[in-house]
Amino acid sequence: MLIHLRSPDKDEQPNTWTSSASGHLSAGEDYTETAHRELQEEVGLAGDLEFLHKFDASRETSFEFTGLYRLISNDEPTFDPVEITRGEYVTLDELQHRIETERESFSTAFLVLFEWYCRELFLGNNHKDS
Repeated sequence: MLIHLRSPDKDEQPNTWTSSASGHLSAGEDYTETAHRELQEEVGLAGDLEFLHKFDASRETSFEFTGLYRLISNDEPTFDPVEITRGEYVTLDELQHRIETERESFSTAFLVLFEWYCRELFLGNNHKDS
């Protein structure tokens, strides 16, 4: 899974690890259009996105509704230096271990999304892919 370290200049939760790309809907856009745009802008990737789930607004998501998508790609990401300090690929097992030992280094929204992802898509311990 591709994760990135938020820029220290971000207004909310700077210097925390989070999902590959995120953003806000522009006027007239739907969630899928926004996901494609943000993925291209923040990590330079494009492709067929798979919609996984829509989360209600909550304190953990900064009171924002959130759509979760997945892209499987072999393309190399190109990170926007204004948004992202650095990114890295990690296995789901490694990521779970890091969350267990360094929970405070992850954005609260990412924790909600990742925990849903593991619970809903990888019941049990059969999630060895990155």
